[in-house]
Amino acid sequence: MNTRRAFTLIELLTVIAIIALLCALLFPALNAMRRGGDETGALSNMRQVGVALHLYTGEHEYTLPGRIIGKGEDKWPVLLSAYLKDVRVYAAPGQSNYLTENKDPLSNSTNNTSFILNGFNDKGAYNDESVQIRLNQFDRLNEIILFGMQVDTNNFYMDFVEHNQDGVLKLDAYNGGSIYLFADGSSRLISKTEYAAPKPGTTMRYGDWLWLADKNYAIPN
Repeated sequence: MNTRRAFTLIELLTVIAIIALLCALLFPALNAMRRGGDETGALSNMRQVGVALHLYTGEHEYTLPGRIIGKGEDKWPVLLSAYLKDVRVYAAPGQSNYLTENKDPLSNSTNNTSFILNGFNDKGAYNDESVQIRLNQFDRLNEIILFGMQVDTNNFYMDFVEHNQDGVLKLDAYNGGSIYLFADGSSRLISKTEYAAPKPGTTMRYGDWLWLADKNYAIPN
């Protein structure tokens, strides 16, 4: 005679409650791990773009990719792609990017990458596209941002003249901050709070100050 006892309703509800509790405890941890992986992947991608940039400048007398206004000229995503093994590094993991939106990362009309290059307004490049910016002109390479992240605005350059620091930069991509590549080849995450904090001795935000090659440049209002 089979004497197995069926689960009671209370026992079933207890099991369901335990499973729900475990899920509630595990899901935030798993999401945090995923976000951490996305940030690490984005930092790795940006470093590879930085390596490509330095290889490019090494073959062009330290000159950074120039600002191009005319049609038919290659913008920096195309110029640097020759030094990349895979252009998928132009996409920041966990963010809306050209892979998720099926766009061309090598377009010369719109910037479909996740990154935006310093426009060097403080060196006159905004008003004169013939101005050449050279890495060996800089004194403090670890205090000058070359690349940041953009918010799908299609801008190739971070321009203070156009106030891109307020509407183009993505300041909160990962864990309350965003990633930046510096002229010395390093990359790191800067929190939105740290970016917005005043730079001691100036009237500028710390993050805006880091975009300047000329630290005495007055950002247009």
